[in-house]
Amino acid sequence: MKRLLIAAYIGLGILWSWGEALGQPQPSDFFMEQFVFGLLGGFVGGPTVELIYVTTLCREAPNPELCHGLGFAAMQIAVYTITLPAGASAGIILAGAWRGIRSDLLDWLSTYVFAMVGSWTGWLNAVGIVKVSELLMENLGWDLNVTAIYTVTRVSLPILYAALFGTVGFNSVAQPSLKPSMSALTWRLPLFTVRF
Repeated sequence: MKRLLIAAYIGLGILWSWGEALGQPQPSDFFMEQFVFGLLGGFVGGPTVELIYVTTLCREAPNPELCHGLGFAAMQIAVYTITLPAGASAGIILAGAWRGIRSDLLDWLSTYVFAMVGSWTGWLNAVGIVKVSELLMENLGWDLNVTAIYTVTRVSLPILYAALFGTVGFNSVAQPSLKPSMSALTWRLPLFTVRF
């Protein structure tokens, strides 16, 4: 009989702790919020930083068009490797922290690596779309504006992929918080107060 009671207590303890773990906010509960914050961070860290830097650098250049073209070409490696993934990762991590998701330096690094892979995947897809557009223009005679297609895809796809991959990476390593992110409402209503 004692063994049955001990087994029942252990079983209840396991079920109790499992129920509390399920009640905690999971990182994946806030996937869309993290994704949107990652999009915003990627936009600020990617094309915004690139535009500000190149515009500032080429302000005094004798040939501004050539300077802008060379500046954007030279900045692509730095933007898609450093600033865009860092911005997307910061947005994702801030959204998780806002919702009470625990993360540490290793989780941040993993999120950054996933966002960097997403950034380069998006850039390679943008280049592929431009190549297909050029092929359609040459072989089928389609009249497409390749410059506009390249600009739109080069800006949007790396941000989209960095935010998506970074969010997946963050949700695969981050842990739920041990305490609830928003405290429960408490009410106090003293029945009487005595003063001396």
